[in-house]
Amino acid sequence: MNGRALRAGLIGLGAMGRHHAAALQDTHGVELAAVADPHGDRTLLPGVPLLPGVEELLAAGIDYAVVACPSALHEDVALRLAAAGVPALIEKPLATTAAGAARLADAFAAAGLPAAAGHVERFNPALAALREILATGDLGAALQITTRREGPPSPRAAACGVLLDLAVHDLDAVAWLTGQDFDQLNTLTHPAYGGPTQAQGAGEDHAVLAGRLTGGTLTSHTVNRLSPQRRRITSVLAEHGLLSADTLRGRLTLQTGTRPRTVALPDIDPLRHEHTAFLTLLRTGRAGNLATLADGVRAVHLATGHPPRTTLPRTPPPAT
Repeated sequence: MNGRALRAGLIGLGAMGRHHAAALQDTHGVELAAVADPHGDRTLLPGVPLLPGVEELLAAGIDYAVVACPSALHEDVALRLAAAGVPALIEKPLATTAAGAARLADAFAAAGLPAAAGHVERFNPALAALREILATGDLGAALQITTRREGPPSPRAAACGVLLDLAVHDLDAVAWLTGQDFDQLNTLTHPAYGGPTQAQGAGEDHAVLAGRLTGGTLTSHTVNRLSPQRRRITSVLAEHGLLSADTLRGRLTLQTGTRPRTVALPDIDPLRHEHTAFLTLLRTGRAGNLATLADGVRAVHLATGHPPRTTLPRTPPPAT
């Protein structure tokens, strides 16, 4: 795959797929050869063939694929790619069940194909800088990690609950930041509160998770699709200071005394950076900060209730 532009195929042209299309067209050394989406808008990508399905995409001749279709289709689509010998960058979550994610990962491993899970937060400059500072050891051990991932209802996310749609980001990021795995995770959820997610059977739309990592770090995570304010915050309380990353705005603050200071960050688009890293994987075999399929399986495993989660009954509103 060295020495020429690689032909990439994109599967799915929804909200996330359109972001991937832009990133692929902006990645040096890549040609967006075709898109597969039976319901895609032909006016979005002039000059790029829009095909009805995966088989037609494979027939067009591609070097690798990006899977950005609805989560429920990830397993089937990825298994077809693995059977055809096509490497893939697969959006999170890898699948909607832990068993499905494992089958997908096993298929690529058995075929000896490069593949990665699309945990794009690893390429957010604020989170990447936070990880580098922790790795120096100057702040001592991480004692507690707190994340908040909140926002209003999203039609794009209506196909699955917040644990698979949102919490997988933080579960993967915490393990990546610390180099530790979870040895305990307790999850509380409610059934869907109402609105578009409930109408489409998406499951929970808000949840709170509390965990402990193998090195003793405590974690807590709040996720919801109910808040009118979008927030993406990861805070690490260490022995000698506090780090707080706002990944929505690309900001990182460090506090070791009475005043926090802002850490200078590179101006990097996380998704384009992820695509460049995947191209490097294809050309050199070096994964860099990419999430492996094993990482993706672990995130789905945790988000889908291993260990089990508790679903609280819906409390009726007080009588007026």
